[in-house]
Amino acid sequence: YADMTGFLTLDGIFEAEFVWTAPSGGLSMGQQITFWRSGTTGFASLGTVSSGVGLNLDVNGDQIFAVQSGTILAGIHSNFISGTTSVSNWDNTGILSNDNQTDLPNVLTNGVNALFFSSEPDNARYSCDITNCSAALIRAAVNDSSNWDKDDANSFSPTACKPTTTTWDGSCWSNFDPTQGIDAIIASSTAPGSFTCKDLTIQASNSLTINSTDTATFWGNVTNSGNGPTGTGTFRCEAAGASSLSGNNFTFGGIVQVATGATLTTNSKLTIGSSGSLMHGTNTNGGGGSVSGTVTLQKNIGTTSKGWRLFSLPVDDVIDNLENGINTLCSNHATAQERNVYYWDAAERGGSTNNVAVGWTQASGTDDDTKAYSIYLDNTSSGIWDFSSSINIAGTPNDGSRVFNLDYTFDPMGDSVTAIQRGWNLIPNFYPSNIDVTDLISDGSFGPAYKAVHIWDHSVQQFKAINISALTNYHTDGGSIFGSLAYIPPFMGFWVKADAVAQTITLSNNFRTGLTDSLPADNYFKNTPDIFRLIINDKNNNTDQLAVHFNDDATTGMDYMYDLYKLKSMSAEVPTLYTANSDNTLLSLSAVPYNDAFTMPIYVENNTQNREYTLRAETGAYSNYYHVWLEDIKTNNTVPIETVPYTFLHDKNFVQPRFQLNFKKKSGTGIEIPDNASGAYAYANENGINIMGINPHQNITISIYNTMGQKLFEEELNG
Repeated sequence: YADMTGFLTLDGIFEAEFVWTAPSGGLSMGQQITFWRSGTTGFASLGTVSSGVGLNLDVNGDQIFAVQSGTILAGIHSNFISGTTSVSNWDNTGILSNDNQTDLPNVLTNGVNALFFSSEPDNARYSCDITNCSAALIRAAVNDSSNWDKDDANSFSPTACKPTTTTWDGSCWSNFDPTQGIDAIIASSTAPGSFTCKDLTIQASNSLTINSTDTATFWGNVTNSGNGPTGTGTFRCEAAGASSLSGNNFTFGGIVQVATGATLTTNSKLTIGSSGSLMHGTNTNGGGGSVSGTVTLQKNIGTTSKGWRLFSLPVDDVIDNLENGINTLCSNHATAQERNVYYWDAAERGGSTNNVAVGWTQASGTDDDTKAYSIYLDNTSSGIWDFSSSINIAGTPNDGSRVFNLDYTFDPMGDSVTAIQRGWNLIPNFYPSNIDVTDLISDGSFGPAYKAVHIWDHSVQQFKAINISALTNYHTDGGSIFGSLAYIPPFMGFWVKADAVAQTITLSNNFRTGLTDSLPADNYFKNTPDIFRLIINDKNNNTDQLAVHFNDDATTGMDYMYDLYKLKSMSAEVPTLYTANSDNTLLSLSAVPYNDAFTMPIYVENNTQNREYTLRAETGAYSNYYHVWLEDIKTNNTVPIETVPYTFLHDKNFVQPRFQLNFKKKSGTGIEIPDNASGAYAYANENGINIMGINPHQNITISIYNTMGQKLFEEELNG
């Protein structure tokens, strides 16, 4: 055909044509059709050939055109004559001399609706680089000869388009979603959502963004030519065998899972970010597989203010190697006064009749991940204990089970059989993932009857505790424990308390979790809590808190499932607030039954004389079942602490309980107590309605209404 807008006469050259009709209902995008001829009859795998003889393509090259209602829709050119054929006008002959030649019709454009081969392939097949996204992208890809496989000697099987790769461009996958047998290429940092692929390649300058609810699963190898996976979702290795990481190193702050039967070979490319978790090892939730090679674990300390912090090691290594970001000056450090790494040795100290613990012990450079450590850090000093806000350690990540024998000894600071500190043991979270406290202390391998763990929060210089009901005893208003309600993160040491000899706890893979956020507090309790909190603050906002948990299953003695022991602040600047139960046990949270009235002693400790403190109530989780008065035993002052804060000067020499909380059940009469009658309360009995606690020097009016709002009685009392 000559270079015109339509077909010319045949110029005496024989051509073949046939008419094809699509099947009823049309075709799906990407669906392929095979055409062939038998004799002079044309056939099609889908639809019908209603007339014509079918195609008879020449091995020396030929052309195919699709025409509808006289309009040329598309064309393929496979002829090539050296010196004549060009991309601009194909054979460029004007007058045709044989049936292998065709000029480019004016209505067609190469790369848009025409395909030009710069050689003469006998066999060609679209390589399926793009079969998805927009029609314009698909047409551009199909009409680009570089996206075709070519072979002069061997024919291709006319099978359906089965791509081996698919590329994410930020809006769609080029060949639909990847599958277990299709490789995925990430060419955009826009999150693609959850997907599964074979091999995964992240192109240069791009990241695989995995949002918190998404999972990217790979069954093959990962090549990171860009910035690696980012986000807080799940990056999962599912291969039945070995998968490897190659290319650039990357840090991921989400959850890395290695499925059962898979082995992830890291080649030292992987860093688990501070908020992330590595889930591997037999019986690990979401994990089960193994890791080969080194993994780097990262921890953001958050604040660089001076003080002690509890640490553990999530890899098989020694504490001396935790020097990437902080100075760990163990017992091998030349200047003894500068050493800053200790562990708690709860074993019995020799020669004592009171079973006193060895206590805080300087760590040696060879002490390892089987211990938890307290490290003193100070960025305000001369640099001896300097640290950054981010630390890391590389090694073989820990997994499996570990049994910890608990000693039932006394704190050396209280070398007495009456010491309240008996049985404390410092345990490491040695995993590269969070531990679910509820799973840990509810398990039969958690030996003590006291079902709680205690964690040090350096930001408020106080200990926080979680018990078996997942009841969190916060020391800040509605705050959280390291961003979660019931999880112990990697790098963290925690306290448990034995209550008898020969007890143990076992840390197991099945306690591990990648979760970093939990349900809201009121959904996490076994029962909806009724909690009254008393908070103490000084002018520098140093604070502590005690809580009263009302529960009819509790007693006035020690309830191991509800009460929480008090671990006092390690800072001289921070106040310690606690109560004592009927067993004279010091508590940060006391669970009590709903009695009509009771009192509770309140202790305040601090080594600074005459420091001003303010006590106030926090009643966000309190049912207002009781009227609560705070009584200052030293000054005899009394305030309705529910609504009125109380400020006082601390007397460190006042050794008895400084305060008393008085709880009195409210009446059900619906009587409203005015503000100027603070401290008054009402109740009903067989004698009628009783109003108590009225100041005789006040002028007040008493009004009584029925449920219909009718006034039944009113009397004005003059002081």
